[in-house]
Amino acid sequence: MRSGEADLGFVEGEIDDPALISEPVARDQLVIVVGAEHPWSEAKGLGKEDLLNVDWVLREPGSGTRSGFEHALEGLGLSTHNLRVALEPSNEAVRAAVETGIGATAISASVAAPSLEAGLLRQADFTLPERCYYALRHAERYRSRAAETLMDIIRGSRPEAGLKSRDRD
Repeated sequence: MRSGEADLGFVEGEIDDPALISEPVARDQLVIVVGAEHPWSEAKGLGKEDLLNVDWVLREPGSGTRSGFEHALEGLGLSTHNLRVALEPSNEAVRAAVETGIGATAISASVAAPSLEAGLLRQADFTLPERCYYALRHAERYRSRAAETLMDIIRGSRPEAGLKSRDRD
């Protein structure tokens, strides 16, 4: 984006760069899920301390999902260094590993939905904050007609409530 190689980019989380203009385009809910036989599958009202007493299957460090989860934990006053991370596989492998009962994970509600519907995963009774996805463009560069058309389509397909553009010029 900064070098002009792309007209439009999409990222999870805000970018603090005065050369870029960001516009929120989507929201996603991270959920904590466990296998059907896991003790948390029927537990009510998990506390933040419970999160440090379970094995986790998480995406690799630096991935958007993992960063979002770690940020949420830090917001609760928990140190991510105290997490018991058992595995760090790719996205689909995370879900599959948790389905087999290896531990808990935090993933997108949309990624978890098929396994939740099939009864392979259960959502733990713990709420994580929403995360937001942003479209980026360079503040001083021309945006192509294709990029404008794509943004018009995205704007037309999302709820407008609470999503406002953030110019950083």
